[in-house]
Amino acid sequence: MIKLLYSKNRFCKGTAMIAALIFLLISAIATSSYLVLVTNEGRMTDQLNDSVRAFYLAEAGVEQAIYQLSQNQMAPNAADIGTALAQIQIGADPQETYWVDMTYNTLSGPDSVTVISIGNFHGRTRTIKVMASLESALPRFMVLVDTANWGSGNGAKYGRDDGVSPRGTPFSPANRMRMYLKGNYAASVNVDIFGDLFAEGNFSSKASSDVHGDAYLGGIFDNGGIIDDGWNIGDGDLPVDLHTLQPDQIVEYPILDMTFYAANNDLALVGTKYLDFTDNGTSTTVKEYSDASYTTLLSTSVLPQEGVLYVDGDAHVRGTIKGHVTVVASADILFQGDVDYANGTSYSDESDSAAYLAADDLFFLRQNLNVSGIFYTAPGGQFTSSSGDANKQTLNIYGNRIMATQSNMGPYKTRNYLYDSQIYNFPPPGLPVRPIIQSWADVGK
Repeated sequence: MIKLLYSKNRFCKGTAMIAALIFLLISAIATSSYLVLVTNEGRMTDQLNDSVRAFYLAEAGVEQAIYQLSQNQMAPNAADIGTALAQIQIGADPQETYWVDMTYNTLSGPDSVTVISIGNFHGRTRTIKVMASLESALPRFMVLVDTANWGSGNGAKYGRDDGVSPRGTPFSPANRMRMYLKGNYAASVNVDIFGDLFAEGNFSSKASSDVHGDAYLGGIFDNGGIIDDGWNIGDGDLPVDLHTLQPDQIVEYPILDMTFYAANNDLALVGTKYLDFTDNGTSTTVKEYSDASYTTLLSTSVLPQEGVLYVDGDAHVRGTIKGHVTVVASADILFQGDVDYANGTSYSDESDSAAYLAADDLFFLRQNLNVSGIFYTAPGGQFTSSSGDANKQTLNIYGNRIMATQSNMGPYKTRNYLYDSQIYNFPPPGLPVRPIIQSWADVGK
């Protein structure tokens, strides 16, 4: 009996020991598995955090690229916007970087840039791809005025009847003439606007005048199709042709950086220059003369097909533009004669376009004058006919007027401001641009 009890006791002790060993083994396996799981989760968390940080670095690269584009006035031009940003280290760790590539795209319409930004954080990478259009207000608006009050004289015409659409204005906004006023707009009798009007202030006029498109106003208007003294609004394309100007429609007046043009150009001249432009078959030849008589030739230069001419002083100009040319002057630009295009018309196209950008005044000098292009004066500059001459006949401006003051074209008996619908699609180089993000994609690794 005693032996039996002893054997059972030994058996129980052995069983308990085996159970304990099994429990310890299971605990060890569970602990090991838990440690492996925790370790893997920690690694996954670290990798996820590294990936998120790499994504933030890629975002920083996109922001840097957009900032560079917004500061660069020499677009569209692939060499001028830069083909890539160098690999940039963030902080003290060389393993925390981003690298950006920018590719210039030539499109029909606003030019664009493809931005690819790769962020790297300790071996983990993320890539973001962005498409940004390069928008400029200069080719966008036939009239852009930055003054508190601006007016149109009797019989002024902006744009022209297309002879097809109701009210003479195309239904498509992309094909319409556009005017933008930073302040109030007042017009006299028989003024016609064949397109859309944007005004941040109030809109008033005298009788028998029409906006043949839509009106977007930040100031006073009513919804009856008539503003104050008889402005008729409407072209039949929308149920309502009077609108409130929205915040995303606000346009800032472009400011030129003359130091940038002084350093980035295809031809630089110093002092007062009398210039005649001629078509050499492929681009524009610039001939410099001694004075306004254009009799003594001093020098000859050739611009590339996409050319920026910078004059540190006054530029007296006339002639024919071949290719896409921008003339920039640190002082005045004075039109001594007609400026037209080699394509044989007064309108730009894929072959020819021009801009005349003055840091001071634009003067229109001849008795009869036809000028084509974009015409810009910086804040404080005058957009004017020569003073003291009341016997002028006809002025035709084909293109866009960008001015920060009221223009003075009174000496010309006939003034025609004609919309160039192509200059938005085929702008000359060197215009100040603002990048607008059109698409954004997280490409991943």
